[in-house]
Amino acid sequence: MLLASAATVLAACGDDAATIAPGSALTAGLAPGQWAVTIGDDESSDRVVSCLRSTADLKTMFERNLDEASLCNNERATAEGGKLTVAFRCEADGGRMSVVTEADYDAVSLEGETTITLQIPGQPDRAMSAPVRGERVGDCPSA
Repeated sequence: MLLASAATVLAACGDDAATIAPGSALTAGLAPGQWAVTIGDDESSDRVVSCLRSTADLKTMFERNLDEASLCNNERATAEGGKLTVAFRCEADGGRMSVVTEADYDAVSLEGETTITLQIPGQPDRAMSAPVRGERVGDCPSA
């Protein structure tokens, strides 16, 4: 998995407070429900299913692809006008990893790209990209 291999470079992540854009998924144009998101295009790509009830749930949809997501700082999670952006930043031992997903979406699908940039002291920055796809696959379980 692309994100997992990049995340292993950094052992811990920043602990700043997350900034999530307000608003419901319905008003953002994404249909609420279970969404399956895949980052990558080979057999090692994981398909992660998450419940989307509001724009704040966008963070959860993408952080489940990060090995150390519970330690990473979510800098942005927005869905407006058919454009979705979710960004995380992780830092450890002087190094930094940023993960930015940008995708076009409609009510029941999304397609775009995730870019991972590694900044390790004494080494040139490295960037890797992978396609991201998502689709609404059903209703959320009752709360």
